[in-house]
This record gives sequence, structure tokens and C-alpha cells, in this order.
Amino acid sequence: MYHLLIIRATYILLIALLLYSCGGEVKPVPTGDNATSCTYDATLIAPDSINAMQKSYKCFNQAVYNVMKIYYLWNNYVKSVDYTQYKDGEALLNELIYTENDRYTFLIDASVVDQVFGEGQSTDMGYRLKLDNENRVRVSYVLPNSPAANAGIKRGALVNKINGQDIDKLLRNNDIGNVMSLSSYTMDIVQNDTARSPSLIAKKYDVNNVIYKNIYQKYGKKIGHFVFYSFVGKASEHVKEVFDYFKSNNVDEVILDLRYNTGGYITVANELATYIGGSKVKDQIFVKQSFNADINAEFAQSGENLDEKFTTLTGLALSRVIILTTDETASASELVINGLKPFMSVVQIGGVTYGKPVGSIEFTYEDKSIFPIIVELFNSKSEGKYYFGIKPNHFAYDDVEHDFGDTNEVCLQSALYYIKTGNHLKSNMRAEAPVLQPNHPLLRSFIPKISILNRRL
Repeated sequence: MYHLLIIRATYILLIALLLYSCGGEVKPVPTGDNATSCTYDATLIAPDSINAMQKSYKCFNQAVYNVMKIYYLWNNYVKSVDYTQYKDGEALLNELIYTENDRYTFLIDASVVDQVFGEGQSTDMGYRLKLDNENRVRVSYVLPNSPAANAGIKRGALVNKINGQDIDKLLRNNDIGNVMSLSSYTMDIVQNDTARSPSLIAKKYDVNNVIYKNIYQKYGKKIGHFVFYSFVGKASEHVKEVFDYFKSNNVDEVILDLRYNTGGYITVANELATYIGGSKVKDQIFVKQSFNADINAEFAQSGENLDEKFTTLTGLALSRVIILTTDETASASELVINGLKPFMSVVQIGGVTYGKPVGSIEFTYEDKSIFPIIVELFNSKSEGKYYFGIKPNHFAYDDVEHDFGDTNEVCLQSALYYIKTGNHLKSNMRAEAPVLQPNHPLLRSFIPKISILNRRL
């Protein structure tokens, strides 16, 4: 599974520069018997279009090889190989990835990308499971409009069985992923001390990236809180709706919950950061971009400025923001944290973030999309390189026993206590709840598709 941060800035110029600098003619689309043939060509060719690479290359392996040699952030570490000798693009990509730094580059079916990133839809049950502090399996979140939400399942529900099979046995036998990939099944859960057996059927639904929002009136303040799921699909609209709500209610503080947000578009990250930063970030740099040495040289020669400023959106008048995190907080989420730090107080509560200070471009070839890491990201003070995550100001475990908005939930309780006193709750500095290993199928409940862009298996 994967984290994702997609960069859109300067693409047209990037393609133009590389078409000029890399040399070689763009090859026509093969036809007839030659359509599936692939002969080795040592000449590196930049694609004439990011989203139509089949116009440039004879086969998918050639496309993968050229993209990694030309655009990849660590292209100087990419091996020179005969790409025709690999059985498929995935095998070749795994050979070319610079594993010392890169746990992010991947390829996936293009149709999945189109559905989730373009249409803002998903076809799954729409929930996530996690172990609590006593190693019991609980629901950690439920997406609005999803089959799980329609079945009344909520965060904190204790899961005993799925499809009639004991959850502990499924975990021991590593079978839970197979069961949860079924298009329909029942769950035996205990929710609010009541046993239930809801039935779920996977269906297509519009993903609302705001899982929860509320305004608490405490300590003489209005405190806005929202749980933000991702920066893809219709996330820009969802962010605007939340901050229109906060503005109309004149909130004094904001608690931004990014505990399960694994990334998305840099443009949406910029919008969110601007809404939070307000006048403090006007005309300031949100992110600095650095590509590989070849591309940086081309940009330098062209005089292109790679710094991206905060947007011109009207934000709130906040003195600080409190951000809740876990090791699933990644990519665009981390960019918001890092980008705001030079301009305002960012109080991070929870766990160390995932660690992804880099971004991707999507390249498509026929029915496949490649997401190579092409750029490293820094804030206005040139701070970045958080490959091992961003540490919180205060450690607090992810309390999946309580629903969002419950002020007894540890991370929210810690945030509210900090707003009240300016201090951190020592009682909440327990170890993080036991979590499954990154390759464990329990990490995501979704049928395999773009929704599992969390961590590379």
C-alpha cells in the first residue's frame, strides 16, 4: 500500500524542457504484430504527454524504464538494464527503485486512479480496523455515505467475527484480508455495549473526506474540530465547506485531525494550510521543490521559480493550530504541518508521522499508472527531509475505544486540555496502541484499489 502526494505545478514546462534535452524522436504507436513487441532502445525519450505515454514508447517496460531514468528523484541510482528481460513493468520497477530512500514509488491500474482521484468515489465497505491497547480489534473510522456508515457502524465498535469467522483466528491465519475483500459479508460487533450483526454489501459511493466536524464551546472559546480523511477526489470542496462553517461561527481555535490522512494533492494541502494560516501566510512560500540534478539544471537555465506560495484564499485569524497525528499521517498531511511551522504555532499531538517529504507525478501507459517519486519538498525555511516522520510536541495514543467527538477520547482530550491550560496531559503519555505490521491485511478494510494507497506492501 502507498502514501501519496501528487504534484501538479510546472508540468507543462517540465515536459517541454525534457523533450528538448533528452533527445531522440518520439516513436509512433506500434500496430499489428509489432504492438506487443519490445526491443531494447538505449536512447532516453521523454513522453510527449504524461497521460498518453503509449504515443512515445513501444511497450510498458520501456515506459517504466524511461520515466525512472529521466524523472525519478534518485535517477542517478537507477540501474542501466535491458528492460526487455523483465516479465512485466512491476518486476522492472522493483529492480529500479532506490530502496535506501524510496518506499513510495508504485504502479497501479489507471481505472482505479480515475475513479478515486477524478470522480471522488470508492467501491468498498468504507471503514478501517485497528487494534486497541488490549489487542482487541476495533473500528477506527467509518467514511460517510459508505456501506459501513449506512449499516450504523461507528468508530470504537468491537469486532468479534467477520462472515461468521472468529476475528482472532482470521488474524492468526492471516486470512482477514481475503474475507474483507468479499463483496458482501456480515460482522458481529459490540457497539455501545450492544451486540449487533450488520450485513455489508460493497457499492460505489461518493467519498466525503470530512469524516467528522464539530464546534465545542469551552473555556470561553469556540473550538472547531474536524477529521480529514484525504486530499483527493472532491477534497477541495470539502475543505471549503468546513472552513465556511468555521468562519460563519467565528471559531477561535482549530483542532485538525489528520490521524488517518495518508495524502493526496499538493494543491489541496496548500488550500487547507491557507485557510488555517490566514493573513499570517499571505504572499509567503508554502513549499519549495527540488527535483533531480538534471531537471533542476533545466529549471535553473529556464529561470523557472520552483517555490509555490500559499493560495489567495481567505483564511481564519488563528494564533495557532492543533494537529492530531499517528504513523498513518503522511505526505500531503505532513506538508501542511511543515509548511505552516515557519508562520504560526503548530501544536502536534499524537504519534510520530509516517515520513514522506517527497511527491509524485502520475504517468499513464494504456491501463497502468506509474507514480514515481520526482520531487523533494521543503518549507519556506528549507526545512524538510523528515523521512523518519515528524515528532509530536506531545505523545498521546490513538484511543480507538471512543468515537470522534467524545471528549474522553485521548487525543481530543489532550488537545482540549492544552487549549485550556497551555500544558500537556501527563496521564495520556502512554505508549501508542499496539498496531499491526505494515504488511498486515488488517491495515485497510477496502477491496484492493486506490483506497489502499497507504503503505507499500
